[in-house]
Amino acid sequence: MCGIAGFFGPGTKEDLEKMTRALTRRGPDGEGFYMEEGAVGLGHRRLSVIDLSSGDQPMTSSSGKSVIVFNGEIYNFKELKSELEKSSFVFKTKSDTEVILNGYEKWGTEVLKKIDGMFAFALWDKKRQELFLARDRFGKKPLYFSQLAGSFIFGSELKALEQFAGFKKEIDQNSLAKYLIYDFVPSPHSIFKNTQKLDGGHFLVAGAKSFKIEKYFDPDTDYQKHAIPEKITFKKAEETFLNLFEKAVEKRLIADVPLGVFLSGGIDSSSVAAMAQKISGQKIKTFSIGFYEKEFDESGYAREVAKKIGSEHYEKIFSVKEALDLIDKIPQIADEPLADASILPTHLLSSFARESVKVALGGDGGDELLLGYQTFSAEKIFQMMRFLPKNLFKKSIECFAQTLKVSEGYMGLDFKLRQFAKGLENEIYNHPGKRHQVWLGSFELNEIQKALNPEIYQNINRENIFEDVLAPRLNENNFTYLSRLYLKRYLQDEVMVKVDRASMSVGLETRAPFLDTDLAMFLLSLPTQYKIQGFNGKRLLKHAMKDILPKSIIHRKKKGFGIPLDRWINNELRDKINDTLMSNDFIGQGLFDRKFVAEMLDNHHTKKINNRKKIWNLFVLALWFKSIK
Repeated sequence: MCGIAGFFGPGTKEDLEKMTRALTRRGPDGEGFYMEEGAVGLGHRRLSVIDLSSGDQPMTSSSGKSVIVFNGEIYNFKELKSELEKSSFVFKTKSDTEVILNGYEKWGTEVLKKIDGMFAFALWDKKRQELFLARDRFGKKPLYFSQLAGSFIFGSELKALEQFAGFKKEIDQNSLAKYLIYDFVPSPHSIFKNTQKLDGGHFLVAGAKSFKIEKYFDPDTDYQKHAIPEKITFKKAEETFLNLFEKAVEKRLIADVPLGVFLSGGIDSSSVAAMAQKISGQKIKTFSIGFYEKEFDESGYAREVAKKIGSEHYEKIFSVKEALDLIDKIPQIADEPLADASILPTHLLSSFARESVKVALGGDGGDELLLGYQTFSAEKIFQMMRFLPKNLFKKSIECFAQTLKVSEGYMGLDFKLRQFAKGLENEIYNHPGKRHQVWLGSFELNEIQKALNPEIYQNINRENIFEDVLAPRLNENNFTYLSRLYLKRYLQDEVMVKVDRASMSVGLETRAPFLDTDLAMFLLSLPTQYKIQGFNGKRLLKHAMKDILPKSIIHRKKKGFGIPLDRWINNELRDKINDTLMSNDFIGQGLFDRKFVAEMLDNHHTKKINNRKKIWNLFVLALWFKSIK
């Protein structure tokens, strides 16, 4: 895992060095540069994981025809290397990077369909004078690019692009509106004008007179190529899942450095840890953190799992102050506005694990593929009650929510009901993608009109606010459609961004076995009833692990990696948030309506409405604005 940066066209060695060194945290073990004056510059920061002695980058192919900077891991590189050697390709190293180089020279861009891994890379084709960029199937590794006057620039994070002479930090107002609704800026957009993310499953080729972006993988259609028999039995599905899951975990245990597993005490990470321990010939290292606030502390569950599977367990309990001390570092860690408060405990966990290992496996992807989020249960309720008159349905939910005391706990009933009611607005009622995005996000469409100053709101392309969740509907039920949608948007642009930035900011590589392509496509193609039964998700996983994990883990309710955010907003962070959001540095920019922001804060502090998500969304944005000045 590393950081990459560079340019095609005019650029200087100073530009390249500044761009690359902005990514030092991603790659603390070394740096390298390749330049052809007036043509291309490639920069690399290395986090050494495989082939520690000879895997330095930028790397030139044995033929001398191509040069690459690569971030990620290729899990099937040994098999591909053997195949390429039979075609007389010569290898100078034992690294997976060189497999991409030689694979490109044999198969061209089709190499992407052969490699299995998580990656983002830039490859310079000397003969064609073209720059080839690509991102892995599920967008686990980040890649930004921008086209300036005469130059094309790219990097693992925005902070790299910002170092290039001539790059302008101009806010894209349409992306700003999307951030308010989504809590993140969805791909392919970015918060800056004229700057984009390369979407997962896509590649880009830039030449002197050509530029194209193409899709090489799409879960919307590719999962149907993994079609299973319609009448597959639950028992057969379970057997197949365990086989694929074991292979997925085994692939991700390959490393030349110490490796461990994040263990939260939830069923996803517990399953990964249990499978890793089964495969490993020695005790695996597992890592968990907790908070002194019991409602947000899962460390007891993690200890129970570690004892059951026999891992070498590491645990650390953090104080509120240690988490609060990270607040001002959020923009530096996240790089782009990201209103997911769990980036704080994820960073603490990553930092703690990094003291002992360089690679950690996690359970990301399980909720999206096995319908584990509470929003999938909400969809079940919606389907059951949609026969009611729409306005009566919405009004009943809102009235009931108003009778409840505003809670400060994690996902209190009053908060859940108000979020649920948001999905019953006229313009989103009949579209599950829009409905779920509103359930997951912070602001409603009508609230954006109130929050933004009128002249800003008028500049926004309101018809395209939800374009990113309008995935094509195939001949499938709502849950399969939603699972694909969560993979493409929420997982890629929020969950994986959070994990990547929090871990790579301390030089830790994370791997997600549930996002193995074969496993993910198999789970997508399964009947819905094998994944969610009644209001309980992850049916298949729970049944498969019932004799391996403690019953308390199998049957416990879904709980996110939360922090006491409501309490912090009303107590420890109250003055800081109020001062920040009402300051001239934020309100004075002319983007937001002062009265709306003041009322939003007051309603939360007086416990009329739980506005924690909106407040945190704007607070993170305000901190980010301050960081780019």
